[in-house]
Parts: sequence; C-alpha cells; structure tokens
Amino acid sequence: SSRTRRQSDLMCPAKSNSDTPTSAAPLFDGFLPVAFDFETTGVSAARDRVVQVGAFGAGIEFNSLVYTSKKIADGAHKVHGISAADLQGKPAFGEVLGAFLSECDTARQQHTPRGGQAPKVLLVAHNGNAFDFRMLMYEMHRHDVGLDVLRARGIHFWDTLVSARAVNSKGTSNKLGALFEQVTGDSMVGAHDALFDCKALLRVAHHPPFSAAAQIESLDAWLSRISTKSPLRGLDVFCPRCKDDVWDNRASNADQILQHGEAAKLRPDLVCMSKAQCGWVLWPSRQPRGDGVGGG
Repeated sequence: SSRTRRQSDLMCPAKSNSDTPTSAAPLFDGFLPVAFDFETTGVSAARDRVVQVGAFGAGIEFNSLVYTSKKIADGAHKVHGISAADLQGKPAFGEVLGAFLSECDTARQQHTPRGGQAPKVLLVAHNGNAFDFRMLMYEMHRHDVGLDVLRARGIHFWDTLVSARAVNSKGTSNKLGALFEQVTGDSMVGAHDALFDCKALLRVAHHPPFSAAAQIESLDAWLSRISTKSPLRGLDVFCPRCKDDVWDNRASNADQILQHGEAAKLRPDLVCMSKAQCGWVLWPSRQPRGDGVGGG
C-alpha cells in the first residue's frame, strides 16, 4: 500500500503497483519528460517544506520521504497522510534532490544516441508555475544548492495546467484528477501520493491535445518571466538564534538572488523578521556578525 511505501526508506526506485497508471516517457524533441510532484507541510512554497518527492518517466521511478522539522499542517496531513513520525530518520531535501538528479543522469546516458548530444530533462508538474517549480527554488536555496546543478542537466519546465487551460473549454475542471478521468475514463484513486500523482500526470501529459499545447521553458527563461510577473519573495532559512524561519531581504528582490544561485548565501543583507524579533543579521557564509543582537 502507499502507506507502507511511505514508511520505508524510499531513496531507491519504487516498485509499481498493478493498479496504478504507468507510462514510459519516450524521448521527443531532445527532451526526457519526467513528471515530478511534491507533498509538503502546507500550501506556501515560501514558508512550507517538502515531505515527499516523487518522479516518473524516462525509466525513472523515484519516491522518497524528506525529513523536515517544520510542523505539518493539519490540512496537509489530511491530504497526503504523512506525519512527523514518518519523517524521522529520512534524508534531508538536499540529499534527496541529489539522488533524483543522479537518476536523471543515468536516464540521459541511456537515451543519448551514439555520437549525439544527451537529451535535456523536462520536469513536468501540474500547477508547477504557482507551486512545484517555486518550491524547488526555495528548497534549493534553503539547502545551499546552486542552480547550476539544474543547468548542467538542461533542466526545462512544463506546467501542464497551462496546457489544460489552453485546450479545455472555459468551465471545465483542470484539476489533475479530472484530467486523468478525461484522458483515461478511469477515476484517479490514490491521489496525493507523490509517485502516484506523477504516474497519473504523465498519462495526461502524453495525451496529444495537451502535449501539443506544451509551453516548455528553460530554467533561466522561467526565472526571467516570473521575476516580472510574480517574483519569488520571502526567501527563508532557519534563524540560528530564535530557530524561526522568517527572513526578510531588505536590499534586493529575492528572485534576483535566486537567479545568481550561490550568490544567495554571500549577501550580507538578510535580516531575521520573525515574531521573536531577535534582530540577527545573516552575514556572508551565513555567519552572524558579533553577538547577533540587534544586527551588530
């Protein structure tokens, strides 16, 4: 069952259940489509944390729980059923991301034609522009993972919600479950398990009307677009003094820091703005200046 799967160490590729939708994502137009999905502690990409990572496609079947000390909201727990006890002893996000990218490397090697170029990895997420892609950016920043690890693999983004809205008439439900039923005629039983959702999403993504309407963006094109339309704001890391996770960037937009990857941890202008008002300032290399009180 999905519950048993969650409670085991899920860093290894998961087994498929016979009652879950499966699809091998073929290589097309130089891309390897890989559906991915996060289960999280809540609904805010900026404030919440990932608790499960799932990915499926191009020979990849990845499923891992992710440790976080952040409290799982009751509403989120009711949706995915993951509890704090399930996360004890599980790897942190940075380790999980590294394991997933390693599988992407293997898939790229396997699909590289002799004497040709390795395909790019196309991350496919439903409502990715508003949530999954953003959550990926925030979690990478929180764990000091630079964006070059994505650029090196030619990571591109495709939000299937955008395609569904372009294809379906106004008033039609574009939720993943509704789209899965539209494509397959079957109900999507087992939703809100990250891996299951990925398998369902890939079935939807390969449906010709939706795949034909795909709007694929490179990482940097995506960052450039959202920096003007809906910037990534409120980059947050744990304050080393009050242990809260609310920081305010007073010098420049958060999206500008993210676009420079590793430069994020070198800026001296992130200030703790938690309710505790402890006043610590995040200085270069994340070392507080002086005793940290009042920023001095």
